[in-house]
Amino acid sequence: MARSKIKRDGLKAGSSAPDFRLPRLDGGELPLKELRCRRVLLVFSDPECGPCNTLVPKLEKFHREQAEISVVMISRGEPKENRAKVKEHRLTFPVVLQ
Repeated sequence: MARSKIKRDGLKAGSSAPDFRLPRLDGGELPLKELRCRRVLLVFSDPECGPCNTLVPKLEKFHREQAEISVVMISRGEPKENRAKVKEHRLTFPVVLQ
């Protein structure tokens, strides 16, 4: 980790994220304030990311088994690519676009 060039100075676990509003892949928008007072796992992804695609089925399983934690994927890329990913993995948690 010491040699990693990834910037790791973001929010600490348990911190409140600033409010934002992002377009949902299935239409409409998702404001973060809708999820306030709930435990939320925000997952940042990209349809072209190999490790992300490996993780996605595990996230779906986690989402189905851990109802007390809301999973939300924040993805880059084109809507068409993201819809294909959602369909391929049969995702049921919200996917929003950056």
